[in-house]
Amino acid sequence: MKLGMIGLTGSGKTTLFNSLSKAKGSGYKNISAGKRLNIKIVPVPDERLEKLEQIFNPKKKTPAYVEFVDIPGLEKSRKGAGN
Repeated sequence: MKLGMIGLTGSGKTTLFNSLSKAKGSGYKNISAGKRLNIKIVPVPDERLEKLEQIFNPKKKTPAYVEFVDIPGLEKSRKGAGN
């Protein structure tokens, strides 16, 4: 699953991103116009997977992951609808 957080600059997107992903370091990736995306991939713990692993003893265990993307802040335009 991939989740993108968008909103106005200063609205708390990065704070929420850091809380959900337990981010400590920078995971920034450059995009156009000098803006950067902060991306973290976090495993999703699921005790059901552990129980299934004990029952079936698979060669490989692949947990679910969530990819969080902190998108740079949006800015209000001076012209246009919704302003």
